[in-house]
Amino acid sequence: MKQYLHIIREEIPSFTDEEIFEDVKNTSLNSIDLLVVRGVLERYFGFEIPDELWFRNKTIGDSLNYFHTNSNQNNIDSGKHTKKIEKSEVIEVRMPQMANEGLSESWLLKYLGDFHWNLISLGFDRKSSDFYDNENQRLYATFVRINYSLPGLRIFTENEMLNFSGKIESYGKSTFISEIVGSGNRNTIDAKLMTVFSVKIDNGNVIDKAKMDGISNSVPQLTKVSDFLTDYNAVKKGLSTELNTSLGNFNILNNEILFVKEYAINPFIDINGVGLLYFAAYPVISDTCLLDFSELKGFSDYETVFRDILYFGNCAANDMIIVQLHSVRKEDRQISLVTSLIRKKDNHLLAKIITVKKVP
Repeated sequence: MKQYLHIIREEIPSFTDEEIFEDVKNTSLNSIDLLVVRGVLERYFGFEIPDELWFRNKTIGDSLNYFHTNSNQNNIDSGKHTKKIEKSEVIEVRMPQMANEGLSESWLLKYLGDFHWNLISLGFDRKSSDFYDNENQRLYATFVRINYSLPGLRIFTENEMLNFSGKIESYGKSTFISEIVGSGNRNTIDAKLMTVFSVKIDNGNVIDKAKMDGISNSVPQLTKVSDFLTDYNAVKKGLSTELNTSLGNFNILNNEILFVKEYAINPFIDINGVGLLYFAAYPVISDTCLLDFSELKGFSDYETVFRDILYFGNCAANDMIIVQLHSVRKEDRQISLVTSLIRKKDNHLLAKIITVKKVP
């Protein structure tokens, strides 16, 4: 197993060969390091280790043995068949792209998502409708995290030309991370989006991670483990309570509830093409409910300058959603919020949303 030591050392140089066979509790690895180690091994071997097996294994050597035994040389990424996957286009801001005398955030989020999906299609050289696994199940690139920042929505004006450019890289076989920049006259939009390929199960109302064996693509692999992915996994598994962003740290797992409101899904605007809650609807639902929070007077006039959306689940058109507000921080004419979206019928967490808005 020592022949794989260099893979781990690329991310954690201090890891020693002796630690491969030590109980992980006695090694220098902390919980975040273990997420990184798991990630680099899955990326290198081209497939994932089941959660129950990963947590049952006492040593890194146990997990390495699983990867080694089940590996196929064809699965191990060589980088020989990849190329840069990039795209650019110019969009004129017209009335369909606007709302409240500025750029429509709803339109922007939908556009960024479509841009990301187009990059994936370029990397696989197929249309979105042509994505199927080896069992003939339809594959969907499902968003798990979206982060974007901009100077304000009303800074963008009608007929302004926005130059969008972006690239995409992969992590393993099913995770894809894009970086997209939109530049206007004097304004810039920076966005980062991450998807994993999924299939619909249980009568189509539940999304499960897909198996991508035997499905080739030309998207280059990330050369290092992405913090964007590691931070998401750490929050999802409850290993980290804080999320570090470009606008500071946020207590993303704060359980304090300042405000709560139920939301009935509108099937005409909230549901996507496959009958589930549209990824772009999550922040809109959060903002809609916050309009009724008495301490946020004039909330509809606030301009979004930053969002970080972590997706953990989905729901159907007949589900009810509970929106919870966990924290409000006001400073320098900005207000920072952390909210949760929860599926009412089973109390399942659908998303955590960090929002920063300019106060007029």
